[in-house]
Amino acid sequence: MLTPDIGTDLDPRGLGFAALTGLAWACFVPVSKQAGRLFPGIRSLALGMWTATVLLLPFALAEGSLLQAGLPDLGGAFAVALLSTVLPCVMEFQALQRLSARSYGILMTLEPALGALVGAIFLSQDLGMRMLIAIICVTVAAMGMTLSERQDDR
Repeated sequence: MLTPDIGTDLDPRGLGFAALTGLAWACFVPVSKQAGRLFPGIRSLALGMWTATVLLLPFALAEGSLLQAGLPDLGGAFAVALLSTVLPCVMEFQALQRLSARSYGILMTLEPALGALVGAIFLSQDLGMRMLIAIICVTVAAMGMTLSERQDDR
């Protein structure tokens, strides 16, 4: 319901990547909580970021445009990385250390609804009836989970 433009001929590779992403997100929450216990503060997040950089660097170098980038390009990429990845990840990581995995999952379910509302307000994107119903369904489900969470689950 949130993606009305999807057709009937979906690319199997895309579906595979979507499934892999879902599996990665399912592992992210418990692994992040465990890493937070092993390494105090945001050290485990920094370790994860460096690991991701080392793993992705060969692909970036093989693609070639990284070697042709000038200082303004690299500065812009650094600013985008800081504002779109590092800052949100630090905030999420801090939240994960304080919230239960269930609470974090519930908050993540609200992300599509908030994204659609931001798009409607700031980008003047049209929210049709189907989209509004989908947003209401996601929000009600998330609120139901939040209200039913027991205190000892935290």
